[in-house]
Amino acid sequence: MPTVFLVEDDAAIRSELSLLLNRYGYECITSDDYAHMADVILQAAPQLVLLDINLPVCDGYCICRELRRRSQIPVIIVTSRDSDADELISMNLGADDFITKPYNTQILLARIAAVMKRAYPTAPPQILEHRGLQLNISRSEARCGDKTVELTKNEMKILHMLISKRGQIVTRAELMNALWQTDEFVDDNTLTVNVNRLRKKLEDLGLKDYLITKRGQGYPLLIANGVKIKTDSLDLPVMTDAKWMEFILTQLLNNSVKYRRKDPVVRFSGIGRKNSVTLTVTDNGIGIPQKDLPRIFDKGFTGDNGRLTSAKSTGLGLYLCKQLCDKMGLSISVDSEEGSGTVISIVFPVSSMYSH
Repeated sequence: MPTVFLVEDDAAIRSELSLLLNRYGYECITSDDYAHMADVILQAAPQLVLLDINLPVCDGYCICRELRRRSQIPVIIVTSRDSDADELISMNLGADDFITKPYNTQILLARIAAVMKRAYPTAPPQILEHRGLQLNISRSEARCGDKTVELTKNEMKILHMLISKRGQIVTRAELMNALWQTDEFVDDNTLTVNVNRLRKKLEDLGLKDYLITKRGQGYPLLIANGVKIKTDSLDLPVMTDAKWMEFILTQLLNNSVKYRRKDPVVRFSGIGRKNSVTLTVTDNGIGIPQKDLPRIFDKGFTGDNGRLTSAKSTGLGLYLCKQLCDKMGLSISVDSEEGSGTVISIVFPVSSMYSH
């Protein structure tokens, strides 16, 4: 599936264009990190960039110049500027095409296809193989022997990730991170349904038990990294969705491991009040810079820690936690000081508590 990186600061246009690209078979990646956009794009390694000119912090000209200095990735300028000078500047900076807003969506798609065809004229079908299974990414098909099944976009993404990480345990949180970039997961059972359908298709190919589910396999991560877990007052009753709370807590633990310091400790504490119960997750890690805290739940935001440490951050973990908390009627907040650790609080209101 071709990947397009969309650089657009108008949220409505970004959302509309992302949906259009997804509908026509492109995986769309976005980011709000305009100060480091060229680095973010190159790290994502897309097949094409759609780039606006009028952007905060660093305009599209600057980003295009930096991309062309370091890469030959195709760039299409998509902007409301319509002067000949803007188009001339864009082309001189190395842009492959220039499209003005408002645009006809079919013409935009045709321009994208044409630029991709010129940039990758002889690209062979992408095929991954493992244990007799062939995954054809360009056709979204799985094959074993003389049998072939078609895969949906989500099934293909799941199988691609599992094969790419063969021999490793892929957690539910990792799969959700990989799939939620398209904003398609809105139902609690969507991941389970997709995995079960994929498992059935693989069984139709004669590959029974190709996918194996192992519960509780996230905990070896803590042991391997020497993380000590402490608990306090966790006997306070609340009513919530256990599956999604497991996902949220797994994300928070993963962050504590990623951004740990020497002798890492994570403490879970419960605080009961008249109208609520608060769960706090506290670690003694590297902390979060104060300037990053206001955007910590923004989709795609990695902050300085995500960019400068060895940890590879997608900028989706805390975003997903916030979305799920909102969905369950909970509130989540972060308090942190750089160099002194992080405290994340989840508040369960009285409506979420058991009545006694």
